[in-house]
Amino acid sequence: MIIAVLLIVVIFLIPELPYGLFYFLTMVLIHSGQKILPLMTNRIIHATYELALVLSFHLNFWVYCVMIRSFRSGIKTLFKMARCKEGTFSELEREHTSSQNISYELVGVSERQSEDVEM
Repeated sequence: MIIAVLLIVVIFLIPELPYGLFYFLTMVLIHSGQKILPLMTNRIIHATYELALVLSFHLNFWVYCVMIRSFRSGIKTLFKMARCKEGTFSELEREHTSSQNISYELVGVSERQSEDVEM
């Protein structure tokens, strides 16, 4: 379990630390009145950071799946609960929601158009 937590923290820090340092240096340069990096370089750094961040999110999921047994059993339970049961459209029409008896005013719609919507 400790190895999993350490892996998750390291995976989180891999994209965050370099970008945090870049952002800090950019703010220091801006406030000191010095020249900052060109716009294209700034965009490349930011895009690289976002790509690394997305990859770390996905990698964290797989670390959880591989190393934490309770997470795996929770995912299995979730998939068992999410199975769709067979039904017909008429069964769905009989279902009632909590907002079904509330009348909403449609903004920017004439009375004629709102009557068409309600039908």
